[in-house]
Amino acid sequence: MRALNYGRSFLPRCNWRSFKLIVVAFRPAPVRGSEIGVYDDDPFGDLGRLQAELHRAVRLVTDTGMHAKKWSREQAINYMVTTEGLNEATATSEIERYVVWPAQALGYKLGQLKILALREEAKQTLGDAFDIRDFNQQVLDVASAPLPFIELTVRNWIAETAEP
Repeated sequence: MRALNYGRSFLPRCNWRSFKLIVVAFRPAPVRGSEIGVYDDDPFGDLGRLQAELHRAVRLVTDTGMHAKKWSREQAINYMVTTEGLNEATATSEIERYVVWPAQALGYKLGQLKILALREEAKQTLGDAFDIRDFNQQVLDVASAPLPFIELTVRNWIAETAEP
């Protein structure tokens, strides 16, 4: 609980815009639809899910291409149009946002992967005592904090919950 108390004094100083990405894009959900068969009888719904995954992958490539590989704006737009099938106006709007906010896509993805890994860690450690609602609440309570602080908070919760 010490981490949570520290967090309350620390969080007001955090840059909300920088850290809210985790909550906005990858907030934990009770279950992911593909995990419980939501799309088994809905191929068009599954196609939408796959399109969203493709979009996130294309964002990672274009973000890295522009900022690490020095792609031109036009190269990035062309990649997005060709790979994802977006129209040029939509791709241009996306790319113009990535140009001024380096690593935005990477931040989203790292947040998603860390939260999913923490969820799996909690499930493995807690077994039948794992409750997705409690896990979600732990993450959301400190969601505007930097990712290492979220990780510390969740691991403290896992340890406290696992104690007899």
